[in-house]
Amino acid sequence: MAGSASDGIWESFDSGASWTTKTDGFPSLVIGAIAFARSNPSVIYAATGEGNFSRDAYGGVGLYKTTDAGASWSVIGASSLGNTGMGEIRVHPN
Repeated sequence: MAGSASDGIWESFDSGASWTTKTDGFPSLVIGAIAFARSNPSVIYAATGEGNFSRDAYGGVGLYKTTDAGASWSVIGASSLGNTGMGEIRVHPN
């Protein structure tokens, strides 16, 4: 899985030869970081908003979270993390 600064989250099953989007139609396609839970690789977090703090950086809508390896996603932290940028996510190992 990979994220881009303007095109959402993508997934590849053939070492990057081809990619499938996971986030078309999401409220923000600006991804600043992705992290997988060590305790469960089906739990993935994606931070929205660019974390580079440049003048032309885009803010996000919070954190995307999936518990089914990207089949479905929810937005968490929209009220406190919306319109910000994140460049790193740390997931508790448990």
